[in-house]
Amino acid sequence: MMNKTPLFAKTNRGIGGSAPSKYSQKIIMDNRVTEKNLNNYLETHLISVEDFKNDNFEEYFIKRAKSLLKLISDAMDKPISNLDGEDVVKAFGKALI
Repeated sequence: MMNKTPLFAKTNRGIGGSAPSKYSQKIIMDNRVTEKNLNNYLETHLISVEDFKNDNFEEYFIKRAKSLLKLISDAMDKPISNLDGEDVVKAFGKALI
C-alpha cells in the first residue's frame, strides 16, 4: 500500500515521524498555512480531514483508496473489478466496494 502526497522539503522535514494530529497543528502554529487552507489541501488530495486529524489511519487509508479507485474508474469509464477479492480484503482488512 502506498500513501504519497507531494510536500515541500521544509514541510517534510518538519513533520518527521509525528502523527498527523501533531504535525498538522505544528504547521498551523508555525503560520505556514491556515487551518482552512490545510483542510482544503487535504481534501484536494482525497484525504478525509477528520480521519487525518484524529490519526484514524485504518479509515483514512480505506476512504482514500476508495476515492482514488473511484477517480480511476470514472476516468476509464468502467468499473474496477475484484474490489472485494481475497487479496484486497487481506491488504485492507475489508472490501473496497
